[in-house]
Amino acid sequence: MPSFRDQVIDYTTHIEERLEALGGSGGGLREKAENAQPPLNRHLIARIRKIGMVRNPLVHERGYQFEGSESEFLALCESVLIGLGAQPQKLQSMSNSNAEARNSLDQAHMGGAMDNTSSNIWVEVDDENIRGNTYESTLEKRLVFYAGGGVTVKPIGKHKAGSSFSLGGFLPTVDAIGLIKMTSGHIKITSNGGITTSDGIPVEIEIILSIKVLDNVPAITRVALDANAEQILIRNSALTELRTVIGKYGYQNLNAKLSEIEREVKETMLLNKQQEFSFEVSYVSIQKATANDAVIGEHALRIAQVTAEKAVLEHSQELLKMKFDAENAKRVAERNAELQYTKDIAAINHLNAEKQVDQQIRLMEKGAEKEIELAKIQAKTEEHKFNTKASQDNMKLIVDVVNNRGQQDVLLQLFQKQYGITLNANDSSSSNNLSDAEIVKPPPTDAKDKPSTPTSADSPPAESKDDQPG
Repeated sequence: MPSFRDQVIDYTTHIEERLEALGGSGGGLREKAENAQPPLNRHLIARIRKIGMVRNPLVHERGYQFEGSESEFLALCESVLIGLGAQPQKLQSMSNSNAEARNSLDQAHMGGAMDNTSSNIWVEVDDENIRGNTYESTLEKRLVFYAGGGVTVKPIGKHKAGSSFSLGGFLPTVDAIGLIKMTSGHIKITSNGGITTSDGIPVEIEIILSIKVLDNVPAITRVALDANAEQILIRNSALTELRTVIGKYGYQNLNAKLSEIEREVKETMLLNKQQEFSFEVSYVSIQKATANDAVIGEHALRIAQVTAEKAVLEHSQELLKMKFDAENAKRVAERNAELQYTKDIAAINHLNAEKQVDQQIRLMEKGAEKEIELAKIQAKTEEHKFNTKASQDNMKLIVDVVNNRGQQDVLLQLFQKQYGITLNANDSSSSNNLSDAEIVKPPPTDAKDKPSTPTSADSPPAESKDDQPG
């Protein structure tokens, strides 16, 4: 059996050939689909774009792994070829290998029973003996006509498959008719890995979706053209939402949170029906959310190891913190001690400086007092010298005056009476000057004795009033 990669290359090669036959040009499936003539409908272009997004990495990227269902993707490729007008004989050799897998997939995924002309439960197709037949379009089964690779959705009521005349005779204007199931159906989805809980445990999920075709022309048209492709979209969207929501919860709490997970998935997928989904999700039920026992054991062991390592790390960090705090406290204490020592030394130095200043002030005060005393003594000495000199000058002046007037005897008497000083004038006939007179101090006398009265011989002669100095 060819590998999935080989089958994808085979299918996409035939798709490119059909697009080139329709005038498509460009460097890839998307560009050729957009340039085909007549223009392809946007739904067919969208499916071709999806095929190209898988084909390119599958062919060109080493180690690329396709995460979806391989049989569903190959069925999508086959539906695109049919939409491009490929002959059934040409597809038979390619699709035989996938038919059994596709049929089993449809039976496993879809609930309810329908008498289908194909393996798709959403569409009943009839392409034989339809000329002139009348078909009814109802709320439960919407009628569509297939013609020229396109689809026409018929409103509620009865419609006749008409015919037209051509050179070759009567040809049906409708290639086939289809009845689209508009009531609810169920699909069962099983995850193929890639879903893990918040604590890293991979889980296997089984989920049942209750869906129905949206009652609008674009959705009915897409289902009529390729119900499998539309079903793949809803399946992939459900798996994506499951992966996101389950990733929020740990494995231990997973089963207790299933109702919340179901509600979140449903709400998100209801919002996503605006993104050109053809199916509306009305019910979500998670049937199973389990993990392999070996995986759980490994995870438990890993958690225990991580917990132990975390405890050791926390203990080491605590020890380091305690050591750091102790060293920091020691540094702070040493710094405070140094600061206190500095303060004490500064206080002592300040006190010593104050004492030194006080001593210097006292010494200066004492020195100043001594200098003041010395200054006073010097001043008295100078004053005494001055007074002595002044007295000597005055006495000399008096002697000079007396000498000039020739009245030495008056002066002798004055000194004798006034000061008790006897002046003995030298016998000098040539000079009457008393400046050279010898001052003879009187001998000490008893206090009781009265001073002696000079004799007439010793006393000078009395002077007349006219001879006394004025």
